[in-house]
Amino acid sequence: MVERIRSKGFRKWYEGRLVESHLHLITTFLCLIAVLGAIEQGGPYNTWDKTAWLLLVTVGLGSLGAWCWHRYFAILQVAEFLVSRADCPHCAVYARFTLTGTSPRPDDDGPEALRETPVLNVVCRKCGTGWSL
Repeated sequence: MVERIRSKGFRKWYEGRLVESHLHLITTFLCLIAVLGAIEQGGPYNTWDKTAWLLLVTVGLGSLGAWCWHRYFAILQVAEFLVSRADCPHCAVYARFTLTGTSPRPDDDGPEALRETPVLNVVCRKCGTGWSL
């Protein structure tokens, strides 16, 4: 994450994270549609092998959909948490900073999905004020 922010910039990184999270959301809905279709195909007059196949498809796609749903919210939480702190506290310019370093994140700082993300130490390009994301 840190290297992507350094190479692309914060705005491009944030845009990429939003696209990725919404791709997970679309995959979730496609899995939901496929699961509902598989449930509809099942019935009391099917053979055991067709029923087993539909059950396997339903469980597999349901699991994939649940994982994508979780990833959607995890990616979105991290991105929204960091973007809420991307304004310079002195001159209020948005996302115009230079990443100077990282430090470990305290356990009580931010949502659970952010726990493995380091604290980003940044300096404003306009006024030179330093703060942490």
